[in-house]
Amino acid sequence: MRKYRKEGIGKAVAEQIFDLHRGQWEVYQKESNKPAQLFWNRIIDEYTKGQFKERFENGKRIQDFETVQ
Repeated sequence: MRKYRKEGIGKAVAEQIFDLHRGQWEVYQKESNKPAQLFWNRIIDEYTKGQFKERFENGKRIQDFETVQ
């Protein structure tokens, strides 16, 4: 929700979910949703320390990465 942006809630929840569900991940956003792309790129880049791949397919921006134990 817009009123909760920039409070770190989304980042904290995303990291907890990644930690709880280890393995291969694929996260995508619509190409037209620039705020979502910025959010997910930043979160995934920080979480994986830059170890992710990105591609564009069928109107989606997709990030692939793996969480390890």
